[in-house]
Amino acid sequence: MPISLKSFLSRNPNIKTIVFHLDNDEVGTSATTYMMNRLKNKYHCIDQHSTKYKDVNEELQEMKKV
Repeated sequence: MPISLKSFLSRNPNIKTIVFHLDNDEVGTSATTYMMNRLKNKYHCIDQHSTKYKDVNEELQEMKKV
C-alpha cells in the first residue's frame, strides 16, 4: 500500500469511496487489484482505469483534441 494513500486515508476519516485511475497496463491493473482487495472492507472501491488509452492523461489529451 502506498504510504501516501495510507497517510491520506488516516488523516481523512470521512472518506468512504476511493476511485482508482491507475495506468491501463499490467502494473497499473495489478496495483489497483491489490489495493482494492486490501481496502474493500473499509471503503467502497471503484476501478476507473482508462480502457481505451494508456492512462487518464492520454485520455484527457484525446478529449481535448475533439
